[in-house]
Amino acid sequence: MWPLLHNVQQNEIIMQIIEKHRLLASKERRPRFCTNSLEHRIMFRALQCLLCLTSIIQDSSLLQIIYDYVVETLIRENEPSLRLLSEWLLVRLISQDRTTRLNDLYGYLQDAHRYRTGAVCAWISISSHMTNLLTDRMDQIEYINKIFGYISPLLIHSNFHIRTFACSTMVKLLEFIESHNLENETPYEAYRCFKQNDEKSELARYITKLQSLFLYQFDSIRDFSLETIFYTLPKLSLLAEDEYLWPEWFIETSQKLHMTFSISVHNISTILQSCQAGIWRLTAAGKNDIGTNQDEESSSTIQHKANPYPVVESLDDTELRGSIKRTQLIVVASLIDKQTNLGGLCRTGEVFGVKEMVIGSIRILEDQQFLNLSMTAHKWLRIKQVQERELKDYLIDMQAQGYTIVAVEQTVNSQSLYEYQFPEKTLLLLGNEREGIRADLLSLVDVTVEIPQAGVIRSLNVHVSGALCVSEYARKYLSFMK
Repeated sequence: MWPLLHNVQQNEIIMQIIEKHRLLASKERRPRFCTNSLEHRIMFRALQCLLCLTSIIQDSSLLQIIYDYVVETLIRENEPSLRLLSEWLLVRLISQDRTTRLNDLYGYLQDAHRYRTGAVCAWISISSHMTNLLTDRMDQIEYINKIFGYISPLLIHSNFHIRTFACSTMVKLLEFIESHNLENETPYEAYRCFKQNDEKSELARYITKLQSLFLYQFDSIRDFSLETIFYTLPKLSLLAEDEYLWPEWFIETSQKLHMTFSISVHNISTILQSCQAGIWRLTAAGKNDIGTNQDEESSSTIQHKANPYPVVESLDDTELRGSIKRTQLIVVASLIDKQTNLGGLCRTGEVFGVKEMVIGSIRILEDQQFLNLSMTAHKWLRIKQVQERELKDYLIDMQAQGYTIVAVEQTVNSQSLYEYQFPEKTLLLLGNEREGIRADLLSLVDVTVEIPQAGVIRSLNVHVSGALCVSEYARKYLSFMK
């Protein structure tokens, strides 16, 4: 279908993919997103699309647009699986215009001191894949002689990861020289010692670990298939299983639509099947962390971030918000002053499926302290403004709608939180950090609950009290907590 599109249409499609990726990459919260988050998945899919399109785009100006943008993302990208896709894209794009883009590669390696560690490691990795794209013997010799000159200074770089990537690339280039009998035409003898490292040394162990990953095992030509791009790579990058697209699905689709793919469906090699699952992470401690895998000797208890909505069918935030399971619980926090308490309650409410959170001023959503605690929860939780002076009328109105008003307060008639049975239509009223709930508002509530305590301190923080009550309510009405 792509060749049938007009150049303007092709350009529009490419720009929409790039702009979607750029929008997510430029968000303030972007550096803090987690693997398998919605942002991560969308950006991963965008790069997958661009990678596939490089096989059918004929317009050099379009390829240049993709090249310029991927270079831009590679320089700032800090998520390993996204950086890996960017590397593969650049390997293919450099091969399509070697004269100009190889010089760019040399320039980035020469100016390594100007870039982040992740970007430098990515350019080193890219340089290790270029030899497979050169079929002419003289081109191979010329490239190896040049690239050795740029990689050599990085072998003694002050950064551990850059040294490791440089050594791994050097070993891979030496193996290429041996397999193509280029020892006499290249400085092979001068660098042969790098293949003779003590196997028990720290550097040798890290090189072996790095070379066992997809990053150094894949061949940009041999492994360019739908299976690798949409199944093998997501799997080895530890993405959620619902991001895997099985090769059989492509075959079934092509048969139903009577179409053919410009990319082979299955991978012709089985080498990637032996790759270790995981991705090389850069850590402040100067050590490698391969994905989330652990050694056999380590504990079997590992941290796991639960995702109750693993399959994100829609990319639209409004549609996703509407698909999230919600209870009938309304949390009223109009009396609370501190931004941190409101931010924490917002996050707790979103996690436990609260229907709505009521606050005194909607402007709090712009406060940085609130945002630091809410962790974007306000984007998924319905938030309503009811000022303190309006609270009495609001409570009366909600009672008329069938809500039971439950106040979290210590009174002579308070029931224990752990004995009280919350009605489904509950409105939870929380008090001020210092003053609690005013007497005129307490006279309107149906029930007051208190949290039993054994310590000396008189009361809990209002955020903690609210969170305990929300959790108790959710334990009854959220199916996955029963």
